[in-house]
Amino acid sequence: MNRKRLLVVQIIGELAIPLLGFFLWNWSLYFILLFYIIENLFSAYFQIETSRRLYNLAEQKKVSFDYIKLLLFLCFWLVEVLLIHLFLYLSDSTVQFSKQIIEFFMYEDLGIPQGILLLPLLFFASSLKMKQDIQLFSSKINSFDDLKKFSPKFTYYFVSMGFWVFLLVINSFSIIPEIVTIPLLLFLFVYRSLNRT
Repeated sequence: MNRKRLLVVQIIGELAIPLLGFFLWNWSLYFILLFYIIENLFSAYFQIETSRRLYNLAEQKKVSFDYIKLLLFLCFWLVEVLLIHLFLYLSDSTVQFSKQIIEFFMYEDLGIPQGILLLPLLFFASSLKMKQDIQLFSSKINSFDDLKKFSPKFTYYFVSMGFWVFLLVINSFSIIPEIVTIPLLLFLFVYRSLNRT
């Protein structure tokens, strides 16, 4: 599969579960955001692991996992999680986050709690993407500079945090309706997909 087709498949994959959740499973905005938060956590780990495996192939030796970079990713991830929850709280101060989280994981479709299916599904999708990326990019690495191109960067988190700060500023003047927030969020999903390739 060439890069353009892979990118289209990846974007469809990014949007499929949130859209199915909203239209088919009656997910709320918070449910979509919980999915996004969990997916970003998997993404942080697998981006670093993909980079490590590419280094292994290029240098023909075992490279250790970069825990410092993972810690930095987790710090950015936590800041974004806090911004998301602040945005939701300003939109609706009566929201009970702990109750919503339990409901998200225990929500049943065909009698099975979605939490049981969702975490393994996200792990499988992330590991599959890692394998595809390694297959796609390993042949394009001819030098150490080429390797640097595939090293995980923090650009996405700067954009996503700016996105949430922007929504927070708007929300402080006028509450943004859910019907407006969800399409904006889908654009963020697409940007994330483009940024991970």
